[in-house]
Amino acid sequence: MVGNHEYYTSGARGYFRYFAQRQPGSPGWYVRELNGWRLYVLNSNCGEVDCKAERAWLSADMDANPSTCSLIAMHHPRFSSGGEHGSSRAMQPFWQIAYDHHVDIALAGHDHDQERFEPMSPAGVVEPTRGIQEFVSGGGGRSLYAKGTPVAGSAYFKSGFGLLELTLRPHEYAWRFLSPKLGVRDSGSASCR
Repeated sequence: MVGNHEYYTSGARGYFRYFAQRQPGSPGWYVRELNGWRLYVLNSNCGEVDCKAERAWLSADMDANPSTCSLIAMHHPRFSSGGEHGSSRAMQPFWQIAYDHHVDIALAGHDHDQERFEPMSPAGVVEPTRGIQEFVSGGGGRSLYAKGTPVAGSAYFKSGFGLLELTLRPHEYAWRFLSPKLGVRDSGSASCR
């Protein structure tokens, strides 16, 4: 998914050119099917794209294509305990659409750390049976950010280099946060709702 740094080049041209074989191009939102999952890749850079039109597309597509297992991926996290950027209220409308359509997972980056949340409502309430489980995976960049004020619902946080391995199977998913030197730092699994 396209991030804010890609727009340091006008229109994120470098990103769209580099990933031309893997995504349809500007404005940078699209959907894919994978192993029984519906994956929505969003462009959360609302200063660069028409997020109102994007939300209308997202809602219409989710209405037309109900899915047992689904995921949204965007650069800016709805919730983050990262000390550099933190939570983004601007992502709440995307989350509301996803929540209304029973999306299982939200993926984000932006804060250079690794964080996992309990299933959450768009308003930030932990909802184990209804909420969206968010993963912030920003520990692969050139610098790390310290932890800021912990956000309610944060279940794991690490300011360290690493990556998120996400396994999507029909009706379930599993995750592992991996560190280059320390191996598995956090892991688990859940069923789609």
